[in-house]
Order: sequence, then structure tokens, then C-alpha cells
Amino acid sequence: FTVSVASEFGAGTLRTLLLVDPHRLRVVAGKVLALAAFAAAGFLLAEIAATATAFLFAQIRGISTTHWISGEGVRAWISAYGDTTLAGLAWGLAGAAIGVIFRTVPLALAVAVAWFFPFENILHTTWAGADRWFPGLLFQGLGAGTGGALSWGRAGLMITVYLAALIAIAATTLTRRDIA
Repeated sequence: FTVSVASEFGAGTLRTLLLVDPHRLRVVAGKVLALAAFAAAGFLLAEIAATATAFLFAQIRGISTTHWISGEGVRAWISAYGDTTLAGLAWGLAGAAIGVIFRTVPLALAVAVAWFFPFENILHTTWAGADRWFPGLLFQGLGAGTGGALSWGRAGLMITVYLAALIAIAATTLTRRDIA
């Protein structure tokens, strides 16, 4: 999401798109929604492929799969897809917002990667409460289906607040800066 959105500025394609439709927020929101739909479909295909592979290898090894197709097994499958998709979309929305704010692929990637991976994880090893506050660690907990150190609902609320703030900053940046 970061590369796709930030490259629109660097390549000048956003400027060209805005000649057709001058509503900046609508154009970028449409792009992000298309990316989100593509990601959700990709997660679904990956889960279907993983499930088919698991069934195949279970049959080869003689492992019973009757619980997998029970109501509880199907609920777990849907829950896993939902958790993975929500976490992936949270990562994607954060990345898209960072791409809009920084407008160049190298800088946006440097900021996103440096913040979410080494910085947050280093803090997590030195401060036990970091996974209750930092967005990347919250995204990881959401993807695991547990919410991490927080309940699923509280983690979802914190993630919503972080994403709303990032999107508001990105929207303000998008509407107030010139697009050269």
C-alpha cells in the first residue's frame, strides 16, 4: 500500500488522474479501497490454498479432519480469515497514509519500516507495556486473533484511533499541499 500510493506522487500519475477528477480525497480513497479489496481477496485465496494443502497432507498422514469441517472448525476458519484480513488492512491503511504524508517511496518505506519493525520491537524487548500502545505491535496481536496484550475489542479500538489519526493527517496533507 505504501509503495503503491507513494509512487503515484513520484511518477506523476496522481496529477494526471486529478485532471480527470479533481477531488483528491475521492481519487486516493478509491485507490486505497481497490487495494483493500485486492488484499482481502488475496488473503481469501491464500487461506483456501492453505486449507486445501492441510486437507491433502492430513489425508496422506492419516489425520482425521472431521473436526475441521464441523461448525466450530468452520467458525475458526472464518475467524482466522477475518483476523488476518483486518490486520492486513490495518497495516495497509497505515502504509497508505504514510505514503500520502511522505509522498516518495524511499522516504515512506524508510519511515514505515523503521518505526513498525526495529523501533517498536526494540521498545517491546525493553518495556513490557509497549505491546499495549504501539500500533505495529497492536496490528500483530490483531493478526494473531488475540489482540495481543489487550483484549480483542480494546486492541481494535486502539487501532481504530491510530488509523483515524493517520488518515486525518494524510487527508489534511493531501488537500493542502500542491501536487507537483
